[in-house]
Amino acid sequence: LAGSLSEIRDTGRLKRGSVTIACVPTVGVRFLPRIIQAYSALYPDNHIKILDHTSAGVSSAVLQREAEFGITIADSHHAELNSVPLLQDEFALVCRDDHPLSRHEALRWKDLEPYPLISIGQLSGNRPLLDRALEEQDVVIQSLYEVQRVSTALGLVAEGVGAAVLPRLALQGDAYPRIRVLRLTGPVIARGLVLISRKTAEFSPAAEALYQMVRSHQHRD
Repeated sequence: LAGSLSEIRDTGRLKRGSVTIACVPTVGVRFLPRIIQAYSALYPDNHIKILDHTSAGVSSAVLQREAEFGITIADSHHAELNSVPLLQDEFALVCRDDHPLSRHEALRWKDLEPYPLISIGQLSGNRPLLDRALEEQDVVIQSLYEVQRVSTALGLVAEGVGAAVLPRLALQGDAYPRIRVLRLTGPVIARGLVLISRKTAEFSPAAEALYQMVRSHQHRD
């Protein structure tokens, strides 16, 4: 009994334990890894489980208690969820260095209309956000190929199949040396990323430490 009580005290004081977090896949490419590294340096014995889901899947995982909290695309969320804004992630044009548009540093959305693009399917939370924004600007983009994951789109772009509009957080600088990332303006369109949790949630010390570390990265990219 004494040993068990001592272990419980250590768990609280040292924030030992396991944490499950849900996030949209693009968050796991650049935003989350550096936070996980910092967390692991402080709490090397803790186990972290990351569930990468669609935006709706992240909300569902948090509501169903499969994850203590999640990072997802800002939208209307369930009444039982708290939502904390984290950052804005701009959409950019991604193309290979031999694409006709690659010589530009920035483009307007209207400049993309003559070119067939690789698009992300409706299962992604990015698609309806983009569709609404472009409809407001009276911009019509040609979609020649449709995929469900950003990683698939990047692979097609790298092989020269076409160009794609993707969130910047999905892009790793050195992963594809021939890929060019061009800023899109007129207007700048960005998705908001938010940190969600159940309103009635009571975090373990280990989860609370990671939650606060994620919150401390508000407005950074």
